[in-house]
Amino acid sequence: MKHNEIERILLEKYKSIFNNQTSPEWAMKNKKTQECIYPSIPFIGKQYSTQDKRILVYASAENLTYYKNSNGDNELLESEIAWNRRRIGFESCNGDFFPFVHIQPIDNGGLLSLTYFIAIYNGWIRPDYNPYQFIECLAVDNIGKFSIDSDGRNVDYIQDKNKLLESYNYIEADIKTLKPNVIILPEKALMQPKIKEMIQVHCEGAIIIPIYQLTSTVINCHISKQISQTKYEEVEKLTPDNLKEWVEKIKIRGMKKSGMYLYFAHALDRYKNTKS
Repeated sequence: MKHNEIERILLEKYKSIFNNQTSPEWAMKNKKTQECIYPSIPFIGKQYSTQDKRILVYASAENLTYYKNSNGDNELLESEIAWNRRRIGFESCNGDFFPFVHIQPIDNGGLLSLTYFIAIYNGWIRPDYNPYQFIECLAVDNIGKFSIDSDGRNVDYIQDKNKLLESYNYIEADIKTLKPNVIILPEKALMQPKIKEMIQVHCEGAIIIPIYQLTSTVINCHISKQISQTKYEEVEKLTPDNLKEWVEKIKIRGMKKSGMYLYFAHALDRYKNTKS
């Protein structure tokens, strides 16, 4: 199925779910309409459906607190294009090293680089792509489809079963339409029985890779204690020069460059465990 057709089907499904399901009271509102900000369909790469390994990557949830405290119009969130703001954001990229799809762990390069490492390690993809070429081979989104309307803090709800429940129908639409055979997602999301069951039913035989969220605290306080120096050095050697260039461009507050190789090593262990 072509990229545009997949987008069309998902847009229809998302709008139908939104119109037939009560929107969560806790979600960020469109300041113009006071209606819940539309959940965006995933970014769907133009080469996604042609890949032997159709990789769906989920980050956690969108942080839109900046919008609440901003002045002026924001067409990406306030108009009809909000339904597809991942692709619209990508098309408006202005020369940054990493593409912009309105998903922070993708925009800063961290989660995109991890996915590329896993794909290269398994021989699923060429090792000489730039970030823009590679993301066109993927589908990426947040697994939590709404942003919490908070007092300015970035509040994650990946462990909150009741809040994540609001996204289940959208997640089901994603996986039934995209038909991924590799899914990379937050470990805490996979701990939700409903999500795990949904993936098992609709993506039978798919490779599931649960990962920790990419923050300096997670790497410095947790992953660094689980990965040996030997494993770190092994993964650094496995990383092709092209991807090492990506790592040099990643900027995550409080994280050293070595943190990405620790993150790669931890995710690789998780991947190997899913195969054992």
